[in-house]
Amino acid sequence: MSVVSYFTQGNAWLPLMVLLGGVIGVPMGLLYPFPLLTKIAMVVGLALSLLAVIYGFKNSKILTGQVCAIAGIIAWLLIGLMGLGTGT
Repeated sequence: MSVVSYFTQGNAWLPLMVLLGGVIGVPMGLLYPFPLLTKIAMVVGLALSLLAVIYGFKNSKILTGQVCAIAGIIAWLLIGLMGLGTGT
């Protein structure tokens, strides 16, 4: 993997970081001693992301549901990447 990363100038690691952010980064971010407002924003963002994904999957036949599902997943991954940055 390091040889591929060298030839692609580090871009081969980006999908791996997104996966790690979505899985491991969320608990890392919730356990890290952020300021209270940052922690509240993370929890509210995760809750809204979860609600958007649920709404999107229930209404997957219409465009609004599809957009909500994708936006919820992207928001979850971005919050996870912020949490992943606390331990690296």
